Amino acid sequence: MRQLATILHDIAALKRPLHPGVAGAMRPEELRKWKEAIALWRIARPDGDAAYCALLDECAAIEKTSAEFRARESCLRDAGVPSRILASLDAPRDTDALSLAREFCASEFRWLVLVGRTGIGKSVAAAFVCDVASRLAPVTWISAAECLDSLQRFDSAAMAANLRRVSMLVLDDLGTEGRIGPLQALLSARHDDNRRTVITANLSTAALRERLGTRVADRVRSSSLVLRAPTAESMRVPSDRRQVGSPATQRVTTESPEPGGLSTNDTETVPR
Repeated sequence: MRQLATILHDIAALKRPLHPGVAGAMRPEELRKWKEAIALWRIARPDGDAAYCALLDECAAIEKTSAEFRARESCLRDAGVPSRILASLDAPRDTDALSLAREFCASEFRWLVLVGRTGIGKSVAAAFVCDVASRLAPVTWISAAECLDSLQRFDSAAMAANLRRVSMLVLDDLGTEGRIGPLQALLSARHDDNRRTVITANLSTAALRERLGTRVADRVRSSSLVLRAPTAESMRVPSDRRQVGSPATQRVTTESPEPGGLSTNDTETVPR
């Protein structure tokens, strides 16, 4: 789809006489002059009206797309996706995390686990999943720290029920919270209910496994796509400081987990 500024430039290049205003507010002389001018323009540009209408259709399509994006953005904001992430979602940079998120959306896997250092696109990838999922069912985005705080409040029963039952849950930044017990119970319940869940964490797979506990980690691993990208290029490094040819995350299928970890390779596809 072309940029609106380019389309407006093409409309101006047609040099079609501008309509003087709303019909009821026009003076007869203004209307007469415009009709004469448009008649001469049509003689000079036999294809002018068709080109003009096509350009107006492009403008309408852009407005429709923009309106749809604004509606989706509002829905995602209501779901809890941070504004800083939404700002990157309009034109997300292609990353290994985003590629895996696309695969997850098209698959029957129930869990997506995105781990690795900051700035490799984990949260943007998680927001992409939210965007796709929100068109079909309710989604909730919540940071691990906020989730733990909500589950420990005296009136937490309703929140716990919602987090357990929502069709798609994104648990962002796992590892920044305090006690893990309530989160372990929540993740275990979602696994039992076969609910789709996305986890992001600035941890290694071994550290994530230790954080979740062996029992929960094994249950998550049994039905998930896992990305571990310790060498992926950070999106937060200015482009003029990035190293050309830096190693990209390799995507392979693992046959056995490393001791204490979820995967021996950067990306793991685990059979359902």
